[in-house]
Amino acid sequence: MTGDSEGTATETDLPDADLPEFTRLVESFGVTDLAESPWLEAAKLTVTGPELGVIEDISALIGATPRAVKRFVNVYLLLKSVGRSRGWPLPEQGQVTVLLAIATGLPDLAGELLPSLAAAQSHTLRTALVDTADGKAATAQRARLNAWLADHPAWHDVALAGMDRWVDLILRFRFDRVPTLSSGSKPDWPGTG
Repeated sequence: MTGDSEGTATETDLPDADLPEFTRLVESFGVTDLAESPWLEAAKLTVTGPELGVIEDISALIGATPRAVKRFVNVYLLLKSVGRSRGWPLPEQGQVTVLLAIATGLPDLAGELLPSLAAAQSHTLRTALVDTADGKAATAQRARLNAWLADHPAWHDVALAGMDRWVDLILRFRFDRVPTLSSGSKPDWPGTG
């Protein structure tokens, strides 16, 4: 951006479509009421007290390594951001949190369980586990989730109906799968169908 002798902008290298947003952002730097400053929206993306309580409740599912915990937190905040941008409020019973914990800490089970949830109209964790019981790849992880559910009976009947859009996002952000090249040259990334 260049300016004239009075310090006003006269030209930018920005595409015309980006200019209104750029102008709004630059003008917001002079806002003294921080609650109205749009450039702080990203900084407001944090884990709330109630969300932290849910995360503590499901922490045994996430995994014990610092890397797993960091992955969970980063993807959780990313999911919140995408959901916010799409106008999707987070479900209040912690469904996104527990499904992401399963995807993070029980990846083999998530590969069986999450797709079945996306296709079902009425599921709870208990019924989803029963419906996918024939999956043999995640036997140890299934036992781990069943043990956790035995210690946390409040999670048995949390409704997972209508979670298909969240499940789709969670599946897209799974980092445990290595993309493979199919017969063409396009990578088969998780969640790209």
